[in-house]
Amino acid sequence: MKTQDSFSFSRLYLLIRRQVSSNGRSLLIGFAGLAGILILISLVVGWRSPENLSSMNNAFFVVMFIVGFIISSQAFMEMHHPQKAWQYLCLPVSTTERLLSAWILTALAFPLLALTAMLAVQAITLIFLALAGISASFGMLLTERALNLTLIYIILQGVFLLGASWFKKNHLLNTLLVLFVFMTIFNSYAGLLGWALFGSLSGSEGMIVMGDEAISPRMQAIISEHIPAVFRFIFWYLTIP
Repeated sequence: MKTQDSFSFSRLYLLIRRQVSSNGRSLLIGFAGLAGILILISLVVGWRSPENLSSMNNAFFVVMFIVGFIISSQAFMEMHHPQKAWQYLCLPVSTTERLLSAWILTALAFPLLALTAMLAVQAITLIFLALAGISASFGMLLTERALNLTLIYIILQGVFLLGASWFKKNHLLNTLLVLFVFMTIFNSYAGLLGWALFGSLSGSEGMIVMGDEAISPRMQAIISEHIPAVFRFIFWYLTIP
Protein backbone atom coordinates (compact mmCIF):
# COMPACT_ATOMS: atom_id res chain seq x y z
CA MET A 1 0.00 0.00 0.00
CA LYS A 2 1.29 3.44 -0.92
CA THR A 3 2.14 5.89 1.85
CA GLN A 4 -0.23 8.47 0.31
CA ASP A 5 -3.14 6.05 0.69
CA SER A 6 -2.45 4.83 4.22
CA PHE A 7 -2.56 6.28 7.72
CA SER A 8 -0.07 5.66 10.49
CA PHE A 9 -0.09 7.08 14.02
CA SER A 10 3.67 6.66 14.24
CA ARG A 11 4.21 8.76 11.11
CA LEU A 12 1.73 11.31 12.41
CA TYR A 13 3.66 11.53 15.68
CA LEU A 14 6.98 11.93 13.87
CA LEU A 15 5.53 14.64 11.63
CA ILE A 16 4.16 16.57 14.62
CA ARG A 17 7.53 16.22 16.37
CA ARG A 18 9.29 17.52 13.26
CA GLN A 19 7.00 20.54 13.05
CA VAL A 20 7.45 21.32 16.75
CA SER A 21 11.23 20.99 16.61
CA SER A 22 11.53 23.22 13.53
CA ASN A 23 9.11 25.95 14.62
CA GLY A 24 8.74 25.51 18.37
CA ARG A 25 11.64 27.73 19.45
CA SER A 26 10.54 30.77 17.45
CA LEU A 27 6.94 30.31 18.61
CA LEU A 28 8.01 30.08 22.26
CA ILE A 29 10.06 33.27 21.90
CA GLY A 30 7.05 34.99 20.38
CA PHE A 31 4.82 33.68 23.17
CA ALA A 32 7.25 34.95 25.82
CA GLY A 33 7.43 38.41 24.24
CA LEU A 34 3.65 38.65 23.93
CA ALA A 35 3.19 37.42 27.49
CA GLY A 36 5.59 40.13 28.70
CA ILE A 37 3.54 42.80 26.93
CA LEU A 38 0.31 41.46 28.45
CA ILE A 39 1.91 41.42 31.91
CA LEU A 40 2.93 45.07 31.54
CA ILE A 41 -0.54 46.08 30.38
CA SER A 42 -2.14 44.10 33.22
CA LEU A 43 0.17 45.75 35.74
CA VAL A 44 -0.80 49.20 34.47
CA VAL A 45 -4.50 48.36 34.62
CA GLY A 46 -4.14 46.80 38.08
CA TRP A 47 -2.19 49.79 39.39
CA ARG A 48 -4.55 52.44 38.03
CA SER A 49 -7.91 50.67 38.53
CA PRO A 50 -7.68 47.28 40.28
CA GLU A 51 -11.45 46.82 40.03
CA ASN A 52 -11.19 46.69 36.22
CA LEU A 53 -8.47 44.07 36.09
CA SER A 54 -11.00 41.34 35.28
CA SER A 55 -11.64 43.04 31.93
CA MET A 56 -8.19 41.85 30.84
CA ASN A 57 -9.63 38.36 30.43
CA ASN A 58 -11.47 39.60 27.33
CA ALA A 59 -8.22 41.04 25.97
CA PHE A 60 -6.47 37.70 26.53
CA PHE A 61 -8.99 35.87 24.34
CA VAL A 62 -8.87 38.58 21.66
CA VAL A 63 -5.09 38.10 21.49
CA MET A 64 -5.55 34.32 21.39
CA PHE A 65 -7.89 34.58 18.40
CA ILE A 66 -5.64 36.99 16.47
CA VAL A 67 -2.40 35.09 17.12
CA GLY A 68 -4.07 31.75 16.50
CA PHE A 69 -5.48 32.84 13.16
CA ILE A 70 -2.06 34.12 12.11
CA ILE A 71 -0.39 30.85 13.10
CA SER A 72 -3.07 28.79 11.35
CA SER A 73 -2.68 30.83 8.17
CA GLN A 74 1.07 30.03 8.18
CA ALA A 75 0.67 26.29 8.86
CA PHE A 76 1.55 25.23 5.31
CA MET A 77 4.02 27.98 4.45
CA GLU A 78 6.77 25.40 3.97
CA MET A 79 4.69 23.73 1.25
CA HIS A 80 4.47 27.00 -0.71
CA HIS A 81 8.12 27.99 -0.21
CA PRO A 82 10.11 27.50 -3.45
CA GLN A 83 13.25 26.21 -1.70
CA LYS A 84 11.51 24.11 0.97
CA ALA A 85 8.48 22.72 -0.85
CA TRP A 86 10.31 19.73 -2.36
CA GLN A 87 11.61 18.64 1.04
CA TYR A 88 8.19 18.96 2.68
CA LEU A 89 6.32 17.21 -0.14
CA CYS A 90 8.84 14.38 -0.25
CA LEU A 91 8.24 13.44 3.38
CA PRO A 92 6.95 9.83 3.62
CA VAL A 93 3.54 10.86 5.00
CA SER A 94 0.04 10.91 3.56
CA THR A 95 -2.06 13.98 2.85
CA THR A 96 -4.36 13.05 5.72
CA GLU A 97 -1.41 13.00 8.11
CA ARG A 98 -0.25 16.43 6.92
CA LEU A 99 -3.70 17.93 7.45
CA LEU A 100 -4.29 16.19 10.77
CA SER A 101 -0.90 17.18 12.17
CA ALA A 102 -1.51 20.83 11.25
CA TRP A 103 -5.00 20.69 12.80
CA ILE A 104 -3.74 19.11 16.03
CA LEU A 105 -1.03 21.75 16.43
CA THR A 106 -3.23 24.76 15.60
CA ALA A 107 -6.64 23.69 16.94
CA LEU A 108 -5.65 21.69 20.03
CA ALA A 109 -2.08 22.39 21.08
CA PHE A 110 -2.22 26.15 20.54
CA PRO A 111 -5.37 26.84 22.63
CA LEU A 112 -3.98 24.66 25.42
CA LEU A 113 -0.69 26.56 25.37
CA ALA A 114 -2.56 29.88 25.15
CA LEU A 115 -4.75 29.11 28.18
CA THR A 116 -1.66 28.03 30.12
CA ALA A 117 0.05 31.30 29.16
CA MET A 118 -3.01 33.27 30.30
CA LEU A 119 -2.90 31.63 33.72
CA ALA A 120 0.84 32.32 33.97
CA VAL A 121 0.31 35.99 33.03
CA GLN A 122 -2.39 36.30 35.68
CA ALA A 123 -0.25 34.67 38.36
CA ILE A 124 2.83 36.81 37.62
CA THR A 125 0.75 39.99 37.49
CA LEU A 126 -0.95 39.27 40.81
CA ILE A 127 2.41 38.52 42.45
CA PHE A 128 3.85 41.88 41.37
CA LEU A 129 0.70 43.72 42.42
CA ALA A 130 0.75 41.98 45.81
CA LEU A 131 4.39 43.02 46.29
CA ALA A 132 3.30 46.60 45.58
CA GLY A 133 0.53 46.31 48.17
CA ILE A 134 -2.32 46.35 45.63
CA SER A 135 -5.20 43.93 46.08
CA ALA A 136 -6.74 42.92 42.74
CA SER A 137 -8.28 39.94 41.03
CA PHE A 138 -8.74 38.77 37.45
CA GLY A 139 -11.75 36.68 38.36
CA MET A 140 -12.22 33.16 37.07
CA LEU A 141 -10.59 32.55 33.71
CA LEU A 142 -11.55 28.93 33.07
CA THR A 143 -15.31 29.38 32.98
CA GLU A 144 -18.06 28.06 30.71
CA ARG A 145 -17.74 31.22 28.63
CA ALA A 146 -14.01 30.58 28.21
CA LEU A 147 -14.77 27.03 27.07
CA ASN A 148 -17.28 28.32 24.51
CA LEU A 149 -14.77 30.88 23.21
CA THR A 150 -12.13 28.18 22.88
CA LEU A 151 -14.54 25.95 20.96
CA ILE A 152 -15.44 28.87 18.68
CA TYR A 153 -11.74 29.42 18.03
CA ILE A 154 -11.24 25.72 17.21
CA ILE A 155 -14.03 25.96 14.63
CA LEU A 156 -13.05 29.29 13.07
CA GLN A 157 -9.34 28.54 12.82
CA GLY A 158 -10.17 25.72 10.42
CA VAL A 159 -11.12 28.36 7.85
CA PHE A 160 -7.65 29.93 8.10
CA LEU A 161 -6.04 26.49 8.00
CA LEU A 162 -7.91 25.82 4.76
CA GLY A 163 -6.73 29.17 3.42
CA ALA A 164 -3.16 28.29 4.36
CA SER A 165 -3.31 25.14 2.25
CA TRP A 166 -5.10 26.78 -0.69
CA PHE A 167 -3.41 30.16 -1.18
CA LYS A 168 0.26 30.32 -2.12
CA LYS A 169 0.87 33.88 -0.86
CA ASN A 170 -0.71 36.30 1.59
CA HIS A 171 -2.61 33.46 3.23
CA LEU A 172 -4.16 35.53 6.02
CA LEU A 173 -5.19 38.48 3.85
CA ASN A 174 -6.62 36.28 1.12
CA THR A 175 -8.60 34.27 3.65
CA LEU A 176 -9.99 37.45 5.23
CA LEU A 177 -10.91 38.74 1.77
CA VAL A 178 -12.78 35.53 0.93
CA LEU A 179 -14.63 35.70 4.26
CA PHE A 180 -15.57 39.33 3.61
CA VAL A 181 -16.88 38.53 0.12
CA PHE A 182 -18.79 35.50 1.42
CA MET A 183 -20.42 37.45 4.26
CA THR A 184 -21.31 40.29 1.88
CA ILE A 185 -23.00 37.90 -0.55
CA PHE A 186 -24.73 36.01 2.28
CA ASN A 187 -26.05 39.17 3.94
CA SER A 188 -27.20 40.58 0.60
CA TYR A 189 -29.03 37.36 -0.21
CA ALA A 190 -30.61 37.24 3.25
CA GLY A 191 -31.69 40.88 2.92
CA LEU A 192 -33.23 40.33 -0.52
CA LEU A 193 -34.96 37.17 0.67
CA GLY A 194 -36.38 39.01 3.67
CA TRP A 195 -37.57 41.83 1.45
CA ALA A 196 -39.17 39.38 -0.98
CA LEU A 197 -41.01 37.58 1.82
CA PHE A 198 -41.97 40.54 3.99
CA GLY A 199 -41.67 43.56 1.70
CA SER A 200 -45.43 44.08 1.79
CA LEU A 201 -45.16 44.76 5.52
CA SER A 202 -42.90 47.81 5.08
CA GLY A 203 -43.99 51.00 6.79
CA SER A 204 -43.98 54.60 5.69
CA GLU A 205 -40.20 54.97 6.13
CA GLY A 206 -39.40 51.83 4.13
CA MET A 207 -38.66 49.72 7.21
CA ILE A 208 -40.25 46.31 7.60
CA VAL A 209 -42.60 46.30 10.59
CA MET A 210 -43.81 42.90 11.72
CA GLY A 211 -46.26 42.59 14.54
CA ASP A 212 -47.72 39.41 15.96
CA GLU A 213 -50.78 39.84 13.75
CA ALA A 214 -48.73 40.25 10.55
CA ILE A 215 -47.33 36.71 10.39
CA SER A 216 -48.72 33.37 11.42
CA PRO A 217 -47.62 31.64 14.65
CA ARG A 218 -46.03 28.89 12.54
CA MET A 219 -43.91 31.43 10.65
CA GLN A 220 -42.95 33.11 13.94
CA ALA A 221 -41.75 29.75 15.28
CA ILE A 222 -39.73 29.09 12.11
CA ILE A 223 -38.03 32.51 12.27
CA SER A 224 -37.39 32.66 16.01
CA GLU A 225 -36.72 29.00 16.83
CA HIS A 226 -36.15 26.64 13.91
CA ILE A 227 -33.83 28.73 11.72
CA PRO A 228 -31.50 29.70 14.64
CA ALA A 229 -31.48 26.04 15.76
CA VAL A 230 -30.43 24.91 12.27
CA PHE A 231 -27.61 27.47 12.13
CA ARG A 232 -26.41 26.48 15.64
CA PHE A 233 -26.38 22.82 14.62
CA ILE A 234 -24.42 23.59 11.45
CA PHE A 235 -21.91 25.74 13.33
CA TRP A 236 -21.27 23.46 16.30
CA TYR A 237 -21.55 20.00 14.72
CA LEU A 238 -20.84 20.25 10.99
CA THR A 239 -18.06 22.82 10.66
CA ILE A 240 -15.34 20.97 12.60
CA PRO A 241 -15.42 17.89 10.31
